[in-house]
Amino acid sequence: MTMSIILALKGYSITLFEAMDSIGGALRYGIPEFRLPKSILDLYRKTLDSLEIKFRPNTRIGINITTEDMSWMATMPSLFARARDGLTVLVF
Repeated sequence: MTMSIILALKGYSITLFEAMDSIGGALRYGIPEFRLPKSILDLYRKTLDSLEIKFRPNTRIGINITTEDMSWMATMPSLFARARDGLTVLVF
């Protein structure tokens, strides 16, 4: 998420694919509330929205969308981050 904010501030168009229904992946679902309040992740979401970063929830690469469906990405640089519960993709 932090990298997507940095790149958006530099003018890149960003799309985040998230396997779960809310942003944060392992941060949201793997860390207990008393360690990392979900409200902090919700603030990140507001920041992403204000920077016009696109967010695609419930999208698992290879299940909901295939790599063939993502052939348009072949022409642009991409950064893939692997999470325990799915693949999060930052596209810029």
